[in-house]
Amino acid sequence: MGDDLEPARAYGPYDLIIDSVGGKTLESALSLLAPGATCVMLGWSASPEAKATIDLRNLIMTGGMPLTTLDGQVFNNHARYLARLAQMVAEQQLRTSIEVEASWHDIGDIAQRLLQRQFTGKAVLHLA
Repeated sequence: MGDDLEPARAYGPYDLIIDSVGGKTLESALSLLAPGATCVMLGWSASPEAKATIDLRNLIMTGGMPLTTLDGQVFNNHARYLARLAQMVAEQQLRTSIEVEASWHDIGDIAQRLLQRQFTGKAVLHLA
């Protein structure tokens, strides 16, 4: 899908979007929010500059403060959304695209591969 989230529009609008890419992807994600929804920005793997042009009119029309960064307060405010996502994964209603599984000892290599976009799915690092 890359920066273009347009195919996701058919399934929205969304109450919660968690973005770790930034840039153009963040711009697209914000346009998919439902009124009163939130977009949590975890990072900016798209580029070191993490530049995004935000349509302030659309952001204000969404209501509330729809863009936030990850901190403890976010988890307190949105625990029900995170619990629902976990439930949907457990019930196989939501598929996760896990492409790489490795030991946390390999975190440097995995992070480099992720930044270089050598895989498109998620990476799971095992602690044990």
